[in-house]
Amino acid sequence: MPFFTQLKQLFFLLLCLIIAGLTVVAILLWLKVDRTEQLLTNSAQETVSPENSKNLATSSGRLSAIDQDQLEASVSALAARLEEVEKNQKTIQSQIATSASAQQKNSTPLFTKETLYLGWASTNSREWSETGLEIGINSAHYPAGVTVKLEASLSIIGGEAWVRLKNKSTGAVISISEISNNTNTATWKLSPSFALHTGGYTYVLEARSTSGETANISAARLIIEK
Repeated sequence: MPFFTQLKQLFFLLLCLIIAGLTVVAILLWLKVDRTEQLLTNSAQETVSPENSKNLATSSGRLSAIDQDQLEASVSALAARLEEVEKNQKTIQSQIATSASAQQKNSTPLFTKETLYLGWASTNSREWSETGLEIGINSAHYPAGVTVKLEASLSIIGGEAWVRLKNKSTGAVISISEISNNTNTATWKLSPSFALHTGGYTYVLEARSTSGETANISAARLIIEK
């Protein structure tokens, strides 16, 4: 059981014990007063002298007043203590709630950048065609607000080598992911950021060569970050 829950239960138990103590003290004092009055009444009935009867009545009144004062003082003290405990309990409950909130916040793992590698491929097609480099991604596995970038190392001798990402499951082309290179030196190119489609889908890398020459994708990867 968490420590804060145990502490909360302990204070509830203490509160119940104090209330029970108040009740017991009040009953005991009441019984004491009642017993004293009975004793004095019995003594008064057994005494024949009117003077003794008057003295006993006076003594009884004084004792009753003293016991009543003691009872009121005890009840007032216990009531004050109960009020203090209730205030402390509220303060502790507030501290527990604050600590629990902070603990929950601190326990939430921070998302770090994730890189998903697709592989390498090549194409001579002048039209967009699937390279066979694909990956399954479910947006539910990532926190809200993450973005994706397509990065690829491209080279071609004559013309331009292009790549882009497509949602193979739905056929939707992510045109913002299109990147290209027109040199025979493999060069890393990075697309602008875009959002994942909501849900779980398979994404595939498409490529094309504007000249019909071999467009080489030395490596391709997706960078997911927030």
